[in-house]
Amino acid sequence: MRAATNPGGVGHDWVKRRFIIPCDEHRDGFQGTCSKCVETAYQSRGERAFIPGLLSDNPYLDREAYIESLKELDPITRQQLLNGDWTARHGGSKFRREWFEIVGEAPADAHRVRYWDMAATTPELGKDPDWTVGLKLAEKGGVYYVEDVRRVRLSPKQIEKLILQTAMLDGYNVDIYMEQEPGSEGIALISHYARNILKGFTFRGNKATGSKELRANPVSSAAEAGNINLVNGTWINDYLDELESFPLGEHDDQVDATSGAFSKLRGPIDVGRVKVPW
Repeated sequence: MRAATNPGGVGHDWVKRRFIIPCDEHRDGFQGTCSKCVETAYQSRGERAFIPGLLSDNPYLDREAYIESLKELDPITRQQLLNGDWTARHGGSKFRREWFEIVGEAPADAHRVRYWDMAATTPELGKDPDWTVGLKLAEKGGVYYVEDVRRVRLSPKQIEKLILQTAMLDGYNVDIYMEQEPGSEGIALISHYARNILKGFTFRGNKATGSKELRANPVSSAAEAGNINLVNGTWINDYLDELESFPLGEHDDQVDATSGAFSKLRGPIDVGRVKVPW
């Protein structure tokens, strides 16, 4: 099977993850003209080869007219189509990559929570469902540290095993929260985990209120102020990709988990006394 596509659009992240791997020299961004990037992608994916096509590869195209037509587009789309640039993407309105500093570790005496955002659908072949995400967040002195992100698509039974294993690795001093869906099914799920899976751990359900964007606003403000750090790990690229594309991206599970964990560590906000007219 052969398939052709351009950067951008709904499937951008999927194609990039599945086919495109930069060489060591271009880890910060794939270069479409680099033969080493193509060779690296081919060797890493086996027979799943990625072959970039550039404007110069088409001898029958009126290049000047094509470039002129692209001038009507926004800079990001123009860069994607003209250069085949898979690193150029439309960012969302909440987060920027440069706001987050990558550190070696979080303070040992920080307060920690693990927040689980559960996928509503099970994985199916050919589908792109939500992810189950468990995010571990630490806080000390008003500075927050994202220490670990578990992001999986598994069956309910496998997820139960993962959550229990993660809790045991985190230890009993890490509070565990899980977003509670409305209705009786949400109550039943929280009860099941409390009674059967996480017995002995500090575990609670959390009823999220307000829109996803509204819940992400305090996290965005803290990140912009430089108060959220990321502990170095293999999960960081996928995490930043999702945050930067929020709320325009395909998925927001890691954003939801971050918002939930942040709300538990931050606690209620003291707005002071309010004078009410008699």
